[in-house]
Amino acid sequence: MKSSNPLASMEKAMNDFLTSGSLKAALQRANNIFSFGTKVLAGLAFVCFLSTTFITNQVSPLISTSKVYVVKGQGSGLTGDRDYYDNKANDQGFINFDLKADLSPLFNWNVKALYLYLTAEYITETNTLNEMVLWDKIILNGEKMELDLKAAKTKYYFRNDGKGLLNHQNVTLILNWNVQPNMGDLKWVRSAKTHSFEFPGEYYSMKKRKN
Repeated sequence: MKSSNPLASMEKAMNDFLTSGSLKAALQRANNIFSFGTKVLAGLAFVCFLSTTFITNQVSPLISTSKVYVVKGQGSGLTGDRDYYDNKANDQGFINFDLKADLSPLFNWNVKALYLYLTAEYITETNTLNEMVLWDKIILNGEKMELDLKAAKTKYYFRNDGKGLLNHQNVTLILNWNVQPNMGDLKWVRSAKTHSFEFPGEYYSMKKRKN
């Protein structure tokens, strides 16, 4: 006499399925599909990497300085106030710069973003090479790819390690960029076209802010 209990019938069908070769075959097929899909994605990623890895496009930015001066460790602004890192033994430079560049040659379908940063390089008696990041910007693919900055101020301190900025005859501004791809290696590149300027021979006279 057959059982009329539906739960018992369901349990028996499940046990038959688990003990048969159907489950093993299904798992084996799922594993094969997953393995094949992984290999296809890895191959596509490698092709994506190869398609752009040897591209070395350059840009020629126009950089100039419109205002340059040096103060004696007077903090972060021209207010006369001191900040926590104030040190009269250190020269601090202030510059306003113009920057114009067309960055579209640096973008392609495999570029996700571009990290730009402006550095200042110079030599002093105490250091054979001083390098400082003065300004930076991130540009995503699809955003405006043309820079046109006028009399821009630096985002970060231009503070020397000791004296050395006053009357310095050769400070070089260089636009650098890091190409961040969707797939591939990160490329750090600097522009071949730079701009050099001189600091004045006298410290800038700062007036303290009146309370």
